[in-house]
Amino acid sequence: MAKPTDLTLAIIRKCLLGLLVMEGIVSVGCRSMSSELRPVTQSRTFYAATAIDTEPDVLTITLHAPTHRLNFSSPSALTWSLVPVSIKGYFNFISQEQFQRTFGIHTVGHATIELKWKDDDHTSTRYLLTSVTDAERNETVRRLWLEQIGFSITTLGTRGKLESPEKVARDIDESAELGIQAARMRFLLPAGAAKKMQAFFEEFHRQRVYERFVLTGDPIMGTGAGCTALAVSFLRAAHLLDPSWAYEWQRVLDVPCELMGDPTTDTRVPLRRVLFAPVSWRWANPSEPHHSIVFYDTQKMYDWIIKYRSTPRDQLPPNFSHSTPVECLLEQHLNLPIITIDLRNTIPQGSSSHPQGSSSNP
Repeated sequence: MAKPTDLTLAIIRKCLLGLLVMEGIVSVGCRSMSSELRPVTQSRTFYAATAIDTEPDVLTITLHAPTHRLNFSSPSALTWSLVPVSIKGYFNFISQEQFQRTFGIHTVGHATIELKWKDDDHTSTRYLLTSVTDAERNETVRRLWLEQIGFSITTLGTRGKLESPEKVARDIDESAELGIQAARMRFLLPAGAAKKMQAFFEEFHRQRVYERFVLTGDPIMGTGAGCTALAVSFLRAAHLLDPSWAYEWQRVLDVPCELMGDPTTDTRVPLRRVLFAPVSWRWANPSEPHHSIVFYDTQKMYDWIIKYRSTPRDQLPPNFSHSTPVECLLEQHLNLPIITIDLRNTIPQGSSSHPQGSSSNP
């Protein structure tokens, strides 16, 4: 019997891989889009920002909800809720690598930043699209499985990188192409605010803070960044972050010390302890030894937008709006809900203090 040729084997492998990808993602839906990056100027989001939205100085934060809602009732429940969507995320990665198709899987959600402002001459428009992500897809798995650092992944993080404007534009366009869950908050900025945000981002880039991708990092202090922390830092840099927003966007996890690994002391937390051990069945009480992990949560930020988008217009806070003619056009073009917060008459005040991070109670 003749041996199959290398080409035949390659075709068989690709077919099997395709079947695995379909099987892994079918419960999310079979809609996909090309994962190939195209120029920003050809994207829906660029058209929306430059042709539909006529406001000169605008910060827009887009929140992609986790593909499956995460269960934060206990450490074990959170970890188990990450398992199926992580598998789907892996198959989505294979689909992008092998077939150049994406299903828009967001394991823990994602936040992207879009800043538009007039230049000094007030005639030309500047446009920034950015976000951060992990530099190596498998590093999180390696740190949890091999280094066994447990929930310390939230404070130690991984190597990070800036996402390209083309990648950010493609992510935002996923809502229109795939119908995935995403929502936007659109901030109309006071004079000078965009310049402060630009200056912050240039320093953030110059210091390469993005190279430490960590949930509890502070981009302004230079200790690292997650995607939501970076997004909120644009508001902080211009002293426009309302403390009540920060409170509603944050999540606090009181993690028992037994679930926090430490590579410097060779303190290991096997994954089976996080999944099955009684210590992982609930978060720690204030009187128990624990680490408090405070971070801006994509799920809470997405829900916050949906809450105000669902609020009748006459019951919104004074500077909030939705369903205006421009907002309706933006929503139709991008296929996602939008709320607008008008800060043009806001006097920046306060500090850029950072209310997230981690602390221990031994």
